[in-house]
Amino acid sequence: MKLTIEKLNEMLSANEVSEYGFKKVMPRIIMVDGESISVQTGHTHYCTPRESYGPWFEVEIGYPSIDPGEKFAEYFDADWENDDHTDSVYGYVPIDIVVDFINEHGGIAEQED
Repeated sequence: MKLTIEKLNEMLSANEVSEYGFKKVMPRIIMVDGESISVQTGHTHYCTPRESYGPWFEVEIGYPSIDPGEKFAEYFDADWENDDHTDSVYGYVPIDIVVDFINEHGGIAEQED
């Protein structure tokens, strides 16, 4: 499925909030080409707004299964030149960059029920 900013915000908003007001960890997004990425929002994540409900303008991504490329360098929570780009988190990434990345990999894979 081709992703839009609105659809990603909808998916992130649908994630459950615990009785204590914290969002549960969102499952990894699996893309059509088989690559995956974690996209998280909420009080305990690097996102804007840092709330349990969006819409969000910036999100936290983590541990992508493939190097996301130079446009993610400034958001990388490690040393871009020397560290593995798939082994850390990226904070406050503009949501449009994340949507573009997912769509470059074919969009979101259909989930089997």
